[in-house]
Amino acid sequence: MDATSTHLPLAVAGAGVAYGDVDQALARAIEHALEPTAQELARRNAQKLGLAVELVEARADYSRDRLVVRLAARATLRENAGNVYLAQTHAHSSASAVVPAERGAPVVLDCADSIAHQLSGWLGGMDLR
Repeated sequence: MDATSTHLPLAVAGAGVAYGDVDQALARAIEHALEPTAQELARRNAQKLGLAVELVEARADYSRDRLVVRLAARATLRENAGNVYLAQTHAHSSASAVVPAERGAPVVLDCADSIAHQLSGWLGGMDLR
């Protein structure tokens, strides 16, 4: 997980709080969502692949008691042997809730889970050998 192109911790515009470990939450969500795919590839003795995920956008806004979080990621799939490029995609997510900004972790996690689900579907639709 690379988050160098975003500002972390994620400051919430309109509130005096910031969320730490957004990149870690996204990494855990992706690992969990891709676990079945990884197990299936291992069972088939498929080639070793590497998925590099970059958090390219992270925004949080708080207004009128509503928290809105937006995340975007770019994922690049490569073969481990030779670092051969296979594919790339982007995933975007937005989640909101009427919640105090200090209690916004579930909103951030909803965004992370959505991105992880999108990436899982993307990989599931590929003919990985």
